[in-house]
Amino acid sequence: MRSGVLKPGDRLPTTRQLMAHYDVSETVIRFVMIQLKAERLVYGQQGRGVYVSDSAGPSR
Repeated sequence: MRSGVLKPGDRLPTTRQLMAHYDVSETVIRFVMIQLKAERLVYGQQGRGVYVSDSAGPSR
């Protein structure tokens, strides 16, 4: 979040951190995450977090 650039494999900040940083509601963060996942730009790992996909999408 500091540099504004995330690389494939980088973990995204938590929902709470994103809410505080961007001063938006949890609903907004959830909506954006759904969009990013639909576009295969990020992927989630149950209990571990959300990560930036590589250009080909997640291999999972």
